[in-house]
Amino acid sequence: MASVSPNAVNIHLYSKLLFDPIRDFEPVIYFSQVPNILVVAAG
Repeated sequence: MASVSPNAVNIHLYSKLLFDPIRDFEPVIYFSQVPNILVVAAG
């Protein structure tokens, strides 16, 4: 199991990866859902 964020970030941080995160991974099963909330000041 893995999170999407490391795969999304690593492609931009490292010029040479041993794998292609877009081509080499396939979703197998929907496991869980985590809600995200962004809170910012009104100004």
